[in-house]
Amino acid sequence: MTVSSVLRGKGGASRETAERIFNIARELGYRPNLAARATVTGRFNCIGLILSTEEKLSNTSRKLLDGISLVLSDAGLHLAMAVTPDQKLQDENFVPTILQTCMCDGLLINYTHHIPPTMRDLIDRYHIPSIWINSRQSTNCVYPDDLQGARALTRHLIGMGHKRIVYVDLVNFLTFNDKHYSAIDRQQGYIQAMTAADLKPRVVELLSATDSRLQIAHHLLSGPERPSAIICYGKTDALAVLCAAQSLGMQCPRDFSLASFDHSPITLLDWQITTAIVPDRQVGRLATQMLLDSIQDPQLTHEPTAVSMTLDAGQTCIPNGSSAGY
Repeated sequence: MTVSSVLRGKGGASRETAERIFNIARELGYRPNLAARATVTGRFNCIGLILSTEEKLSNTSRKLLDGISLVLSDAGLHLAMAVTPDQKLQDENFVPTILQTCMCDGLLINYTHHIPPTMRDLIDRYHIPSIWINSRQSTNCVYPDDLQGARALTRHLIGMGHKRIVYVDLVNFLTFNDKHYSAIDRQQGYIQAMTAADLKPRVVELLSATDSRLQIAHHLLSGPERPSAIICYGKTDALAVLCAAQSLGMQCPRDFSLASFDHSPITLLDWQITTAIVPDRQVGRLATQMLLDSIQDPQLTHEPTAVSMTLDAGQTCIPNGSSAGY
């Protein structure tokens, strides 16, 4: 038994002796040499989180980081973040050395869409343990279940007696193939729930970046087929709808019910919006645990994992008979 073995947690000493050694080490300012340990073990005890330089392509909430940190803390590991330009992630000389650069044992890739074409191929080719976050891949990914969340919101409104429910997306105006999966799944979940209830779906979305969100919302609320309930892709759409309603002298939920998606319950002006909550903390926790499993067993392949959303009832959805809509 040596002092170094005790400091490495190898045991072999009584509790009293170990405590004495640790107390002296603290007084002397001893800190473990992680670089030396990595040379011996081949592990850095660190996980890398890869983000895009474009904020909209790497939505990183506090709750997501909390979920990641919780698992790493329990495992005695730490996190390193790398914000990387797209062109670097396509460089064959860069990707294989990213583990050395970040001094980490595996990667959490929080790169949601517009993913550089060669990025996945390079990671697979060099067998880098990695899990994708908020991106729907064929394997090794964890993402919010937007399809389930949209179905739940729509069924919630149908259960309140609403029949003219409109889905509004005033954020995503790109072509189908360029949209983030959440834009596709939220719309499809709404359509599925409406169709299952023998109701006619109606989708309102931007055709181009030059379209006015406020004008579209104004037209929706003042048209001859005004909806009794609206489901929005996100907070930006909900704000446009509420501003249009105010300009028309309408009130929510008296004249229409409103629901949306977000990472936390939405509060806009005086409204507590009925919200499908994106499960960031659970996504971070599950993705990190999957990555640790992959580091232990490099041959392990994980099935895609969708994490269910929960509903925050808010104050903006009421039974159809209580509103002035249809």
